[in-house]
Order: sequence, then C-alpha cells, then structure tokens
Amino acid sequence: MPYDFTPKGLGKGVGRVSKHKTASGETRHQYEILDEKIGANGEASSRLLQRTAEGDPYRAQTKINAFNFPFTGNSGGGCFFQCSYCFLRQPFFQMHRTLPHGREMDVSLNFGSATEAFLRKNAHLPQYMKRVQWGVATEMWHPRTVGLGKPFEGLRAFQKFGQNWMLHIVTKSPKILDYAELLAEMKHQVQVEVSFVTLNEEASRIFETGTPSVRQRLHIVEELSRKGVFVRVMMMPCMREYVLQTIENVRHIVFEHRDTGKRAAGFKRVSERDGNAGEDKVGLELYISKRWKKLPPGESCLWKPVILKDWSDLAQTQASWRNWGASAYKQKDLNYYYVDELIQAHQEARAPKPERGRVEDPTAECLVQSGESVVDENGNFRTVEVRGHHKPRREWSGAKTPPLVMRNIMDFGYRLHSNIDWVDCI
Repeated sequence: MPYDFTPKGLGKGVGRVSKHKTASGETRHQYEILDEKIGANGEASSRLLQRTAEGDPYRAQTKINAFNFPFTGNSGGGCFFQCSYCFLRQPFFQMHRTLPHGREMDVSLNFGSATEAFLRKNAHLPQYMKRVQWGVATEMWHPRTVGLGKPFEGLRAFQKFGQNWMLHIVTKSPKILDYAELLAEMKHQVQVEVSFVTLNEEASRIFETGTPSVRQRLHIVEELSRKGVFVRVMMMPCMREYVLQTIENVRHIVFEHRDTGKRAAGFKRVSERDGNAGEDKVGLELYISKRWKKLPPGESCLWKPVILKDWSDLAQTQASWRNWGASAYKQKDLNYYYVDELIQAHQEARAPKPERGRVEDPTAECLVQSGESVVDENGNFRTVEVRGHHKPRREWSGAKTPPLVMRNIMDFGYRLHSNIDWVDCI
C-alpha cells in the first residue's frame, strides 16, 4: 500500500498545556510539563514538555530533491538554542507554543518504537524513496532532551530494520559525540550535517545566542570524521548583509551590473532546481526605470548583489571545510529576515520581524560532494526512470499508479560507503 503523502497541517488548540489536531481532526497532541525553570519575575523562563497523546514523529514530504528528503523525523519539537533566524519562529511552522521561541521543547517518549514501526510500514517503497532527514523541527541531541527523546534508540532501529535506508542527521549539539561509535558502525547509511551560520564566535552570539560555540561544533566535525562517518559542514542560513532599497513599502536587495556598475533593486527567481541553483539557473527580476523586468539566467549572471558585510565568512568556510575532515559542504540562503533586522532585534532583546515571506537572498545554494548529479564517462548526466510516489504535482493526484518520471541519479556522498544509486525526484 503506497504511503499517504498528503501534507498534514496542525492548528492551534488548548489542553493541559497544549493540544492540537490535524486538519482532518484525526490526531491530537497533548502535553504535560516535565521540567520548568522559573525566572526572577516568578514566571516560567523555559519549559520542557512530554507528549502524552503520541502522533507519528515521521512525516512525508511532497517536494523531494537534494535538499528535501522523502521523509523527516523528529523526536520532539521546538528548540532551546534560540537562533534568531530559525524558521520555527514563523507561524506556519509553530505547531504549539506555551512560551516564546527558544524557551520551550517537547519530546516524544516512543521515538525508538515509532521508528521501528515506520521502517516496517514503508519497507515496500522503492529504494530511492528510502531517505530520511532527522532534526528539522528540533535539536534531537540537546543535552536537556536527548535522554528522554532517545534518538539513539531510533539509530538502533535503523541499524536493525533499515540497513538500506539513508539517514541524514542535522545537529548543532556536541552531545551527538556520545554516540560516535554507533554512528561509525552505521557509516554506510548515515550522514551528519553540523550546522553553522558563521565561523566568528562573536557573531554567533548575535544570531544564535544559546548554541554551542563554533569551536565545539568544529570538534563534532573533526571527531566524527576521524571515525569514518560522513560529515557535512552546513552553512545555513548564509548571513550576508546587503544594500537594500524600499519599493512600494517592501525592502529589496540592490544588485550591481558587473560591467557597467549600474544598480537596481530586485530578487532572484529560480526556474529550475536540481539540487544546485547555480548562476546558470537563477533568473532575476529587477526594478528598472520604475518597472519590474524579468531577466533570464544568462543575463542575470551579469548582476551581483551589493554586500555590506559577509557575517558568515563564506569564502573562508568554502576553503576550509576539507581541512576539518568533512566529506561535504552545503550552503543555503537566509529566508524570512534580513541580517540588519536580526542584529537590531538582538540589540533590543526582541523577536525579529519577518519581512518577505519565502523570497530568498541571491546567495546561490551550493552542494559540494553531496547532492550533485552523477555524470558518466562521456560527461552526460546519468538518469533513471522511477515512479513518482511522492505525487508532488496536482495533475498526479488521485492516480492509482504514480507516473513514471526520468530523474537524475544523485551523489549524496554515500558512494564512499555504499553502491546504492540515489535519485533526485523533484
């Protein structure tokens, strides 16, 4: 039986602490307070919750490519790391809130058994669909929750029941090193992404006040790499501060023509995605002579964003990640906020105000040795015909048998340890 890939949106509700249900009304989550820290004002400064009505910690994705896996898994929700840029601050992603962002986490106490059930249920899926990303909605290895959510039990479930699955783990927490030996045993099927936004410790305290230091996270990269685990340095989001121009009450990034020096405000448009959105695939829409003009990728590459400051030290990171032992590198744009707003919010001790919805900065997404299309000896992309089980397109919905689609074979880095061909299926 095919997996149900219908997105399940959660709405707000009330309960002992919090309760909410899917749009269809099928599933409810209820929470009890496990631990609460009280501030000097007598109010809760942080709160750890237990899910008392368990839902499925695994979710199917409708958009699948090198950045978006067929499934995500989380041993809970929320995060104490207080990253100002976090997408979990956005209303669309806030599944429950009893306290402001960065002051609350919840955990599921059945993650190991739920992982085993997930793997058994989906054993029939074709190989290219057997990809899971952990930790996109929480920090699964946070010291305060790792002993409750027990993601290591999920690892053992994959080791026992999911040997032919790919498992990506996203983390900022050195606590994952407690399970380095287990990860080394599973190196043929796991990849650890260690998340950074800057190499500068002072800047890190502005944008991610509660996270482990940059040095501690580099130590994760170095230690796991020494044990043969595939580690990817993830620079996400890229903190580039741009010259901005307000047009009709909306701020836009200013671009400059590489040859003429002419400047115009605008935004990028990605018409095609194959994991990497390089210059040859990024079009711009610029405000020229008081009118918006769409530029094709070939013309758009002549324009560059005007950068005030690169807080992420991207050039240094791109030149150094191999020296730290990492097997791959990834960078991706900043969404929802501009850097100057994040800095201002930090100075004023408030939450940042989103400005742009899902419009992205012009920092091209980048994958190196982890997500590129595979080429044959003649330099041609290798492709394979697969079923579109995830049904991302409206015209496919309701089909008894998903259609066949030609997709590129992708190198996600597992070729170091496994001969499985993986497929990008956008």
